[in-house]
Amino acid sequence: LRRAEKQYKAYYDTDAISFKKEKLPREVDLSDVFDFKSISERCDQKNELPDGVYASEFDVGFLAFCFEGGRPGFIFIPGALSVDQQCQWGRESLLNFPQPPNRTNHNVMYGPIPDLSIAAKEKKVWSTLGLQFNWSERNYNVALPHKKIPDALGQLAKRMAAPAMKISEECQPEAAVVNYLGECDTLEGHLDDMEVDWSKPFVCMRSPRSCDAVLMAGEERECFHGVHCVFTNEQYTEIDNLKSCFSHEDDACF
Repeated sequence: LRRAEKQYKAYYDTDAISFKKEKLPREVDLSDVFDFKSISERCDQKNELPDGVYASEFDVGFLAFCFEGGRPGFIFIPGALSVDQQCQWGRESLLNFPQPPNRTNHNVMYGPIPDLSIAAKEKKVWSTLGLQFNWSERNYNVALPHKKIPDALGQLAKRMAAPAMKISEECQPEAAVVNYLGECDTLEGHLDDMEVDWSKPFVCMRSPRSCDAVLMAGEERECFHGVHCVFTNEQYTEIDNLKSCFSHEDDACF
């Protein structure tokens, strides 16, 4: 993991300056990255999959991809969110999810801040929904005031979690964390291991720069994971369909 973090993090060329007088990140070689998008397209167009990967349909029109053998519990769902859903949850993440009693990284310094997206001059890093997670002690603090996860988000998480659940079981989402990442940001390698029952997956959905979902359950919960770098240049992102969703004057704060 540390080797990959060094390989794919953002490095800047001191001689390359944009018209905004900002340093430009160097090009990153992603040829060794496992690209589920191309695998999904290959599966759709040619009904072929690379060695060690298999796919199963868990909902009408949705495929879940898994590794054979050494990665039990890891499931990747490309195209999990429609454009409308990406816009919906992108707005919710910026406007509603940081609202008290949900906590953000600003709580320690400033306390709860209503309408944080408009009021805060500093960058948001995370906000929590449902049961509140105590980051310093790495546990859930049931004594903190909280609201249940929004029903629509809970239903979406249940649907995404289905490929990792037993047929007779249904996921019951109780807590969530929203990480706010911008260009070249990173999320250091970590474990999500504070839940009692590791047989249930955690569901990671990315929006609005991507529409994929990742599930990790069972033994996979013991694997370190993170975000080495966020690429925002046109070569690696597909956001043309989203630009019109956030072009209204009310979206200026985004």
